[in-house]
Amino acid sequence: AQTGSVAGTTIRGNAGTGGCGGGAELAEDAEMIRCTVEANTNQVGGGIHLSGGAIRGCTIAWNRALTDGGGVSVEDGFAESCLLHHNRAETNGGGLYMPGTGQVFNLTIADNQGAVGGGAYLFGTAAFWNGIVVSNEVDNVFVGGSAAVRYSMTSPQASGEGNQLADPRFLATNDYHLTGLSSAIDAGS
Repeated sequence: AQTGSVAGTTIRGNAGTGGCGGGAELAEDAEMIRCTVEANTNQVGGGIHLSGGAIRGCTIAWNRALTDGGGVSVEDGFAESCLLHHNRAETNGGGLYMPGTGQVFNLTIADNQGAVGGGAYLFGTAAFWNGIVVSNEVDNVFVGGSAAVRYSMTSPQASGEGNQLADPRFLATNDYHLTGLSSAIDAGS
C-alpha cells in the first residue's frame, strides 16, 4: 500500500513469490498500527517491507525471508514501539534488515535467527534508537556503513552514545515485558 492506514488487524500465513513483504509492503504514507504480522514468507521482508510508510506498536513474529529481513525490511520509512521475535532470514537480519535510510525507535528484537545480524542488520544511514537486541542467533547486531545505534541495549554492546550491555530482564521466556529491575527502563533518549 502507498497510502492509508490499517489498525488492530492480524496478517497471517501469506507467501510471496520472490518480491518484498510476505505479509505487507508499505510505501509513502501508508501505516500499520497495533497489528500482528506472523507466519508469512517472501524473498525480502518475510513479515513486512517498508520502502516508506510506518509501523507502530506492531508484533512481528514467526516470519521467514529467503534472503534478508525475516521480520521486517526497512529500506526507507519508520518503525516505532514494535516487538520482533522468532523471525528467520537465510542471510542478513533475522529480525530486522535496514540497508538504507530508515529510522526505528523503541524496538525489542529477541529470539530471531539470521546468518549475519541475527537480530538486526544495519547498513547505509539507518538509525536505530532506544532499542533492545538480545538472544538472537547467530549474532545480535551487525552495524556497517554510516548506520547509527544510540541509547540501546545490545549484546555485544554496540558503539554509540548511551548504549549498554546488560540483561534486559524480560518477565519470562517468550514474555518480552520488562521487570521493574531492568536497566532498560528510562535508559533511552
